[in-house]
Amino acid sequence: MVSPPSKDDPFKHFDKIFFWVGLGFLVVFNLIGGSFVLLATAKSLVCDRTNSTQPTCTVKAHQSPFDWERTLQIFPVSELLRAEVERPTSREDLYRVVIFTERGKLYLTDAYSSGYDDKAVLAVQINSFVQNPQETHLQIQQGDRWVFYLIGTPFIFVGTLIGFVFIYISCSAKSTLS
Repeated sequence: MVSPPSKDDPFKHFDKIFFWVGLGFLVVFNLIGGSFVLLATAKSLVCDRTNSTQPTCTVKAHQSPFDWERTLQIFPVSELLRAEVERPTSREDLYRVVIFTERGKLYLTDAYSSGYDDKAVLAVQINSFVQNPQETHLQIQQGDRWVFYLIGTPFIFVGTLIGFVFIYISCSAKSTLS
């Protein structure tokens, strides 16, 4: 049987320290990981010409794994001009789709990402819809939510694992010392 720690024992509060460190890991890592997962956003553009009185385009944001949806902008189909694939001046391997309307530019992603081909397909779909009035419906979605999930999920798992290990050690130490 282990004797209780003396007053001069430096490990006297070992169990409490490990408990609070474990709880800290749990809270901090889960807040960071959860923020990444909950803030992951994709945007969609839906244009519909079937309504003969006012054909409209709607830009919506779809957020988090629960797919919360909010409308960002609604405008007449007649204001949709064209779409292009844009790249920043500093990098030649990053791209994003820019949609030109009479009101200005729209972006389906806030950041540039790799992969020209998938963005070119979206631009072609938009331009085809603009040029062909016989097309009644356009629906596209773009977003890099998987990147946010890829970053956030390990934070949640690692924080939870480390946190529970520290709390387990704390409880084991407490039961061993008593």
